[in-house]
Amino acid sequence: MTKSKYAILSDDVVDVISFEPDMEDGEVSPSWVPVPDSVFAGFIRQVDGSFTSPPPLPPSLSDYQGAIQELVDQTAQAEQFNDGVTLASYVASTVQPWAAQAQAFVSWRDNVWQYAYAELAKVQAGEREQPSVEAFLLELPEVIWP
Repeated sequence: MTKSKYAILSDDVVDVISFEPDMEDGEVSPSWVPVPDSVFAGFIRQVDGSFTSPPPLPPSLSDYQGAIQELVDQTAQAEQFNDGVTLASYVASTVQPWAAQAQAFVSWRDNVWQYAYAELAKVQAGEREQPSVEAFLLELPEVIWP
């Protein structure tokens, strides 16, 4: 026998879920609402009584940082370096083509991070809409190799 699932709502948002709700006089307390098994905390009750999942959370600063760092490392790897740190370390190389490549990379990397933090500050200040991580990566400057 499967137990019924109940929820306590706060402003039509599922706050608490239980299979053993509070009882009053042998009945389920009126503060508990029966819900389908597919409903979890955060779901929203619609006018028709159905429930929908909450909207996805917007990307966090660390989501952007991780994606940008991955782009930086992939850019270095495309040039046969292990990662961005490795490529940047060649900036003082005695082999001129490697030094030039590293300098171009470091300049690009710095431009990427300056742009990213400036634009994300605008998002936090409400001066621009928050883009998806994927859309934001398309805004970043492109590297220009020597």
